[in-house]
Amino acid sequence: MLFGLLLSCLPATATGAAKMYVSDITLETILRSGPGNNYRITASIQVGTAVSLLKEENEWAQVGLEDGRTGWIPRQYLSAQQPWRMTAEKLEKEKKELQGRTIRSEAIDRELREENAALKRQLESERKELSTLRQEHDALKKGAAQYLQLKAAHDQLTSEFQQYRSKFDEVEKKYTILSSSTAVEWFLTGAGVLFGGWLLGLLMARSRRRRAAELYR
Repeated sequence: MLFGLLLSCLPATATGAAKMYVSDITLETILRSGPGNNYRITASIQVGTAVSLLKEENEWAQVGLEDGRTGWIPRQYLSAQQPWRMTAEKLEKEKKELQGRTIRSEAIDRELREENAALKRQLESERKELSTLRQEHDALKKGAAQYLQLKAAHDQLTSEFQQYRSKFDEVEKKYTILSSSTAVEWFLTGAGVLFGGWLLGLLMARSRRRRAAELYR
């Protein structure tokens, strides 16, 4: 029972208290200690302040502030909706935030467009470079094929040349041998002719001496 009495003496801050706002029909609202103008002023509440509606008595309402204080104000100064000025300020703030986000989004979009354009230029350049490399690669492949053909032809000609060179060396060797044999034959023939001439001359000389000797007898 004592605990219940203590709870009843505490300010009425029920869990289901409705959330209200100080209306903008007044510049500020005086918070009093009781439901009447004859009660002591305890605080001053600005327009748009959020309060909890605790109790209503005649034309007065007991409210609770966010800092835990409680008091009474005229019921007509309370509204379930935020004052239009606060709503307008909130909307203006949100509008500025949206404008800021829009400006940042536009800047980001512009940067992305520029990066996209740069990437497209880079991609086009790389495509051209790739096309050039492919052409050079094809030219190298074609040149390599021609080189292989030329090398095969060169190897074939080299092989044929080696064969002809071997045949030529063999013919030259035979010619050298034949030339040497012919020279010997010509030398022996010449020597035979000379020897025959010398022998004939000797015989003729003897014959003349013999005739001469017979004449002198």
